[in-house]
Amino acid sequence: MSFGRSRIERVYILKENVDYRKPSIEIEVDGNIDTRNAVLLANAGARVFVLGSSSIFKGNARPIGEALTQFRTDVDAKRKTV
Repeated sequence: MSFGRSRIERVYILKENVDYRKPSIEIEVDGNIDTRNAVLLANAGARVFVLGSSSIFKGNARPIGEALTQFRTDVDAKRKTV
């Protein structure tokens, strides 16, 4: 599965709609999430990411909690530079 720019654009449009209507929701994205596109999606308005073999399990023998913490750290660091 390829990660396309249109996904980021759809999240951005959805976020604008949510902000306009003011519902109490968080935008979730599932599928092919890695630190690079998580940063772009977070900047577009997504707040919940479903992670799997494209992210924290990819070639990773670490415990899930440690892998998730590292993923969050990596995304936070990259968001500061984007």
